[in-house]
Amino acid sequence: MGRKLELRKALAEDPRPLLAPPAWVNGELARIPGGGVVHAGGGRLEGGWHRQDGRECLVVVAGELVVEFEDGPLRASPGEAILIEPGERHRASAPDDCLLVSIEPAAMRREDG
Repeated sequence: MGRKLELRKALAEDPRPLLAPPAWVNGELARIPGGGVVHAGGGRLEGGWHRQDGRECLVVVAGELVVEFEDGPLRASPGEAILIEPGERHRASAPDDCLLVSIEPAAMRREDG
C-alpha cells in the first residue's frame, strides 16, 4: 500500500537534511526506480551560483521561488515549476517561507561557480 507524505513533517524528521543559508532545509522523500530522487525543500534560501550535470525540476507548493540564470531570473509561485537543464549556471532563492518538491537524478553532481 502507498503512504501519504506530509512535506513539512518529512523535512522536520529527516535525520540528515541538507541545510543552506539563511534557513533552508532539503530532505529526501523517495528514490525512484531508474535513478531518480524526489526531495522536499522549505524555508528561506539564498543559494550560490552553481552548475549540475543532471536535469532538475523544482515544483513550488507554497511561497515563491526565484531561480537566476545568466540570461535573467525566473519566478515560480504555487502550482508552477522551473526546469533547470544540465550545465546551466544558476542560483536559487526563496525570500520568504517557501515549500517545494524537486525531482532530479540520484547521482547528480553539482559544481560551485
